[in-house]
Amino acid sequence: MSYDYTLLTIPSPGSTPDLEFVYVESFDDARYLDSKDAVSAYVSLWSRLQAAALGPKESLDLLGAVAKQFS
Repeated sequence: MSYDYTLLTIPSPGSTPDLEFVYVESFDDARYLDSKDAVSAYVSLWSRLQAAALGPKESLDLLGAVAKQFS
């Protein structure tokens, strides 16, 4: 399953809060979500993805190890 989405923030002038929304793309549709709950859910998902991701050096090491298996 894939979660194709983009978190967007448009700065607002003055004391008005920034406009935050999520662009969600699927096979046959695309939507913009701007409810606080929806944006919060996708921000949380992004945080979990970042926490699970390898760092730059670890990513390069993994890619090198996989490349060795196919050479």
